[in-house]
Amino acid sequence: MKIDELLMRVEESRVDSLRDFQRESAELSRSIGLAYNQAAKLKGMFDGFESIPTKQQKMYDDVMKVMSDLAEVKSKSYSVEMKLKRYR
Repeated sequence: MKIDELLMRVEESRVDSLRDFQRESAELSRSIGLAYNQAAKLKGMFDGFESIPTKQQKMYDDVMKVMSDLAEVKSKSYSVEMKLKRYR
């Protein structure tokens, strides 16, 4: 039996604790926040133009949609994080 197989069996048999769920949900919220910040940085680069070139308007609109979607997902993720944090 290979070491990798043994490690997978141990990992599969391990019962996750509440703290594990809390840590992972916090990491999820943090990662989504970082993605949102990166999209905002990209939007800022577009905003640096005096006016958005016609060829790039679709990309700009897509970035705005991504930011909107990430904000919504971040809100839901944060809600889960807070529910887990209060869970006893």
